[in-house]
Amino acid sequence: MLIHFRNFTVLLALALLTRLPHVLSEHFVLDSDESVLGICLRLMMEGGQIYWLFPGQKYGLIMPELLAALPAAWLGGISALTIKLPQLFWFVLGAYFIFLLAKQKSSPRFAWILAILLVTCSTWFLWGMRIRGGYVTAFALSNALIYLSNCHASRSPLRIAMMGLGLGVLFHLQALWSIGTAFFVLASLAENRNVLKPVGAVILGIAVGWLIPNLARPDYLFYDPQFFTFDPQRIAGNASIYFSYFERNLNGLYLHGRAFTELWATQLYVLLCGMLAFGVWGLSTVQIFRDPERRWQHAAGVGAMATVFVVPLFLVSAAPRYALPLFSFLFPALVLLLEDKGVARRMKKWVVGFCVCLTGLSIAIAMQSAQIKVEDYTTEDMEDLMEYLSEEEVVAVLTNNAGLQWQVMFYANGEIPARNRPIHDRIPTLTQRATSGYNTDPEHAALVELSWEYDETTFGRADWTNGIFSVRLAPPYERLSNLGFQGLHSKEALL
Repeated sequence: MLIHFRNFTVLLALALLTRLPHVLSEHFVLDSDESVLGICLRLMMEGGQIYWLFPGQKYGLIMPELLAALPAAWLGGISALTIKLPQLFWFVLGAYFIFLLAKQKSSPRFAWILAILLVTCSTWFLWGMRIRGGYVTAFALSNALIYLSNCHASRSPLRIAMMGLGLGVLFHLQALWSIGTAFFVLASLAENRNVLKPVGAVILGIAVGWLIPNLARPDYLFYDPQFFTFDPQRIAGNASIYFSYFERNLNGLYLHGRAFTELWATQLYVLLCGMLAFGVWGLSTVQIFRDPERRWQHAAGVGAMATVFVVPLFLVSAAPRYALPLFSFLFPALVLLLEDKGVARRMKKWVVGFCVCLTGLSIAIAMQSAQIKVEDYTTEDMEDLMEYLSEEEVVAVLTNNAGLQWQVMFYANGEIPARNRPIHDRIPTLTQRATSGYNTDPEHAALVELSWEYDETTFGRADWTNGIFSVRLAPPYERLSNLGFQGLHSKEALL
């Protein structure tokens, strides 16, 4: 049986237990993107529109994450708990495929060491339960394809095409995983003398896998960014923050891209992770020439990790999360290195020591995770805001903060529509509801901002604040118009 229920359950329980201090804290809240997906889940459960891709985009396959959250949401209602914790299923599934790879290529004991490190590691501590449009599902699918490529390689055109199909779907989950994973899939075909047929099958599978999600086009293409640039100034700027980029990624605990470093263990964890990553990459490069039996597998590991090392130089926005594919490539490359008995004899004790040390540091960090902030607000702050809006019978919220609108709608349980300045947004029907709410009853509308972004000169005097959120009731049309809110009407225009 590919998935042993007991082993998988042990890893899932460990992943959950180490996260409990954070889950039970006041900082266990949704960011704006997670709130968007929570709203999508609510619409789906209410029989409304079904979203396959992240709303307003033509990439970011979200349906697997929504399906994982659906049973818990049916049983316990939609909340941060019921939509975030189920994502651990996908994350642990990805770790389990690394476990299977290590078990087959090395030993059961080493497989457990790697799997326990993966499910507890700080790099994926927050991201392992984030419903953010394809990260955890890309981790699972990428690791599944890498495992199958190395342990169950097949010359069957149908099975090879299915691998290509997986790569095509992976592209829509998170494209940055697909190139590195393709190295491992293609390496499994390299020994085939008649390589054209399997490569053709892979290409056919990729084409089908890429085409199917493309049929789910967004209602309104709100966000279509340029991801890569060859502008020399931008490349130089990315080079200047190169090590900071990886430090923040490996740290894994960051608020708006700023690494969480209050705990002593985080810096040591990042240092050891960096040493392990570059050590494995360098030794794998050497083994391409010294280990002809596994040359293509080592080349796949080197090529896959190289994509993670090179890509940040050409990103328009070098967000640390774009290096998350590293662990999908690092650990398979490590396992393939230790498959060589000579390397295992010289290096395995050191590797095991590194992994045990990293696991200990990760658990030490996890035990203090109640203080890790993922957003500027706490659950109590948001409850205060919702209570005030309810008491004032607010029918529509307007905000200058593009992310806050989604958090307000999620925590208002769909009862208060909210919108930002553009007349169209990721989910146009919700923008229209907020616009209609203001135009129909402006006296029961509210302008909501983060307190440190609230400028009384611009917004007028606030009617309420709790230090995190500031609210102005019945914001006048003239001020909103000056701020750039589209589609609103003044009272006079309605008469």
